[in-house]
Amino acid sequence: MSAERIRVVVNRWRRELEIGQIEDLVGAPVYFTLPSDYPAVCQATQEGRPLTTRSELGQSFQALAQRLTGRAPAERSIVGGLLGSWKRSKLAAARP
Repeated sequence: MSAERIRVVVNRWRRELEIGQIEDLVGAPVYFTLPSDYPAVCQATQEGRPLTTRSELGQSFQALAQRLTGRAPAERSIVGGLLGSWKRSKLAAARP
């Protein structure tokens, strides 16, 4: 694998950490940063649900995925994911 294909993603980044210092330390440019959003992670874990794009970290995950794939996120319903599509089909089938 060539060096130009390697990407550095900084997890739990805080604004007081300078990107240039991180780049000097690892010897490569920083491709993306994921912020430290401990409260949002704790709340999602306690509620047994994934992070949403209402949190800064959730928005960052979505932005990273978009940057990696070059695709905009798909439109989502209020109830998302596989379970959401199952619920929508059950609700539609139950309507008279």
